[in-house]
Amino acid sequence: MTTQLDIFAIATEKARKSPLESASAWIAANPEAWRYVKSQARFAAEHGHKFGMKALMEHVRWHFAVQRGAEDTYAINNNAVSALARLLVSQCPEVRPYIELRRSTLDGGGRKGDGL
Repeated sequence: MTTQLDIFAIATEKARKSPLESASAWIAANPEAWRYVKSQARFAAEHGHKFGMKALMEHVRWHFAVQRGAEDTYAINNNAVSALARLLVSQCPEVRPYIELRRSTLDGGGRKGDGL
């Protein structure tokens, strides 16, 4: 049985992960969903449509909820979305012109939210 102290320790450990660590862990745990993210990003780019990573991730959540049922969705911490966007661009450089990457602490400086 998990005690309140154990739950606090688990939550604290999760909070210690950087957004990049969280994003990488999510990709490793959800390869099918990551393939779908990349396919949808490529589809948008091929058709000349700009997109935001947050909207794309919400689409992925919705897609798998509809396909598999509400109890089988891909949870992702919203703090990891900017790291996922950067990983997406590194793995699929052809989508770069179609996705806005705002300045982030992941970029090694600058204030979060400043446009690139």
